[in-house]
Amino acid sequence: MAKKKKKSQKRQQIRAKRAAKSKQRAKKKPSFSLFRKAPSLNETSRWPLLECLISETWQDTSKLTQIVVARQNDAGYVAIGAFLMDLGCLGAKNAMVASFSSAGEYRREYRQKLMDSQELVKTDLNLAAKVIDEGIKYAASLGLKPHKDARKALKMLGDARPGDALETIPVGGEDGKPFFFAGPYDNVDRIIRILNRNVGEGNYNFILPVDESAEFYKAGDFDEFEEFDEL
Repeated sequence: MAKKKKKSQKRQQIRAKRAAKSKQRAKKKPSFSLFRKAPSLNETSRWPLLECLISETWQDTSKLTQIVVARQNDAGYVAIGAFLMDLGCLGAKNAMVASFSSAGEYRREYRQKLMDSQELVKTDLNLAAKVIDEGIKYAASLGLKPHKDARKALKMLGDARPGDALETIPVGGEDGKPFFFAGPYDNVDRIIRILNRNVGEGNYNFILPVDESAEFYKAGDFDEFEEFDEL
């Protein structure tokens, strides 16, 4: 009888361990886990638009502008292309693509955190595309390239028509000169060299890095979301 009881207890322990491992594996499952392979950017860029968000202060070139393009397929999965735009100088300062298993996960794990750090409003996809396009073009005129992941994120604009947006997109500083507000992670020496070579000393304004804890930087910090799968 005692042996049967011990065997039963052992089986229960084994089942409990298996259940714990199964639960742990489930937690580690990435978004799109039901797909045999993660969808391509070309595929997600054709999904219906869920929403497009932009910083409420996007017309103020002394501030960073956050843009999020979210798309959702029929199965409920969400893919986003996000941009941190510096219309005063750097253009596409940061960019990324990310995926979520549902609209609820997207709103809870990404959208709400973004909204807590700054005011974003819904906008037309064409306007968002025009802001991104004009920002990148302006930076290019200064000799500055967009963030390395901007090409991926740009695919999420899909069928956007920036030329259809009637708004004028402000670039540069208030006096018409480029305005470089250096962040704590910018390669300041390199950017200054590029501006000196292409614009000339005295023909741009800049502010050197301030305290890394400043809200100005927190609002545009993409590092917090690196846990999400890139498409």
